[in-house]
Amino acid sequence: MSFPSTPLTGDEQALSYIQGICRQYAQYHKIDPSVYERYGVKRGLRNADGTGVMAGITQIGNVRGYYIEDGEKVPMDGQLIYRGINVQDLIGGFMTEGRFGYEETAYLLLLGHLPDREELDALILATREEPLDWIDDRKIRLASFQTIVKECDLGQLISLVSCIYHRREDLIAAGKKLGASDETLLQRAEALIENEVAFVLKVEQNEVGDYIRGKLAEAITA
Repeated sequence: MSFPSTPLTGDEQALSYIQGICRQYAQYHKIDPSVYERYGVKRGLRNADGTGVMAGITQIGNVRGYYIEDGEKVPMDGQLIYRGINVQDLIGGFMTEGRFGYEETAYLLLLGHLPDREELDALILATREEPLDWIDDRKIRLASFQTIVKECDLGQLISLVSCIYHRREDLIAAGKKLGASDETLLQRAEALIENEVAFVLKVEQNEVGDYIRGKLAEAITA
């Protein structure tokens, strides 16, 4: 004697369907593990003995999870290294000194070293050695200055700020004002500089402009 099967609920029907799809997926996508060894293919980024596979050569980052001693792999606490510096050391500095961690790490990864205030000051004062000349022709000047702003080179941006700053000081001394277009370019250049160097000075971004102007003023009177 047979009994009628109990109808499946909506949830049970959905579960049964998903399980069937999973079985089909496994049937057509499963690879025999022995094939990896037969053809010398790595499974992800691991060798068969559990060691990592070198996928490329870089000076940017490294991950350490073990060391080799007498030919044996010895586990160790995992370390993430950026440009030769342990990330834990970076974080410790950010937390204890109140530095801008994200910006400083980005600078380290992109440029290969940590910036410091002395380096920034030297870059600012270097504008005295190779100053950017003021261009009297307004159309040519704006085109040249706009190119500098678009390229976002820190040294060139500081030179641009120095050039416009000096021009503004001369105009103020003569009882005149800097043109609106030049003032706008000055503000744009300062904004780009602020984003890049605020973490070096350990100040808020809105304080960077005053710092740079102060250093440039020192260069003028030196």
